[in-house]
Amino acid sequence: MSPFLIKDLLKSFHLMYGGRKAARKVAVVFIKGKLNNPNVAIRQAKLAHENGIEIFVVDVGNLNRQGVLKSISSGNISHILRAVNSDEMKKIPHLLVTRICENKRNRNQ
Repeated sequence: MSPFLIKDLLKSFHLMYGGRKAARKVAVVFIKGKLNNPNVAIRQAKLAHENGIEIFVVDVGNLNRQGVLKSISSGNISHILRAVNSDEMKKIPHLLVTRICENKRNRNQ
């Protein structure tokens, strides 16, 4: 995750750019291959978390450690999805919607 991506992400949730005050802020990060510098990605994700953004991670290729992905996601393994081939990738959109909606229901209970 680059600093530019986080800057744009934070900006996109701002009221001036169409963000809604009471809306849940959710981002989906796709990681293809092994992260070159996981510590940078973790720091950038922490900045997003501190700004109220919930992150779901899709690890394409299954090359990154669970602990790193958990740190990038919102600290919850249910926010991590993995796909090692195109058949598994086809299931990701449905899984994402299901997990995002489940998490919303669990937060509201």
